[in-house]
Order: sequence, then C-alpha cells, then structure tokens
Amino acid sequence: AAENKTIAVNVSLNDASLSVDNSTLDLFVGDYYTLTVNTDPEGLNVTFTPDNSGVVSVENGKVTALKEGEGSVRVSVGGDGVYEFNSIDVTVTVKKIPTEISVANSTVDLKVNDEIDAGASLTPADAGNVTYTSSNSSVAIVENGKIKALAEGNATITVSFAGDDKYVAAENKTIAVNVSLNDASL
Repeated sequence: AAENKTIAVNVSLNDASLSVDNSTLDLFVGDYYTLTVNTDPEGLNVTFTPDNSGVVSVENGKVTALKEGEGSVRVSVGGDGVYEFNSIDVTVTVKKIPTEISVANSTVDLKVNDEIDAGASLTPADAGNVTYTSSNSSVAIVENGKIKALAEGNATITVSFAGDDKYVAAENKTIAVNVSLNDASL
C-alpha cells in the first residue's frame, strides 16, 4: 500500500473592483441622479445602500434627494463567496430650492376705495403662494392679490414666503402704499 500524502489547497476569492462617475453629488430636494458604475470584471452585481439619514433614497442606482441635509450611498460589489467585497461611498449634499419674490412696483399711489393688483410673484412659480401683511390695515390691505385703499394715509405691504421642506424662505419685499382722498367736485 502506498503512503497517504496530504495536499494543501488554498482557495482565494477573485478580485473585484468598481468605480463610479461621481463620488460627490450636490442636489436640490426632489432632484435625482443616476450613478454610472463600472466593475472589474465587467457585469458584476452592484448593490446600492443609502445611509439611515433619510436624506436620499436609491433604487437601481437612481439617487433621489428627499430632504435637506447630508447623506451617503454605499456602492458595492462582491462579498458573495466568489468575489472580494469592495465598496465606494458616494456623498450626497441636498439643499432646498432657492426662491425669490419680485414686485412690479415698490411704490403705489391710490385714491380711497381704489384697488390695484399687488403685482407680486414668486420664482419658482410652483413653490407656493406669497403672503401679504399691511403695516396699517386701516389704510390698505391685500385681498385676493389686490391692494385695496381704505382710508387716507400710508401703509407698507410686506410680501413674504416662509418656505417649506422643499423651498428656501424668500427675502421679503415691500410695497409702499400712499392713499389720498378722492378729488371733490361740485
């Protein structure tokens, strides 16, 4: 009978690497970006895992910005018993969308009982509605987007947008309203 021999066999995992087209993303709330990933060897399964921040979500490489803040997505290959595990973290900064108020006229001269369109608009238009506050509601107010002159005097209408989870608050604008008495005639 022949003597038994022991043969040591070392089995190692195959190398695996990956690269992404962007390792840092700057997005606005509601925007998305689809990551392009290259693997070596080609065709490896890629896993996308967002952190727990709730700032972003990811599905099949499509990163969606959910709320303002910083988050990350781990892009990985391997770890499957055939290929070595390898990963890259993509840092994502999400900002609210900036807004701006514009007014057609910063000064308005009216007669008592006159009304005129306030002429205020918000950009982007789908951000929401502006609010109006009068410094002297006995002289002038805004109803349904129109400045209404109530009595002789001066008032300042402040146009504002408070912002929300998606949009930044806009810088306030003002409209000076000068109301005079109607001309009397006999």
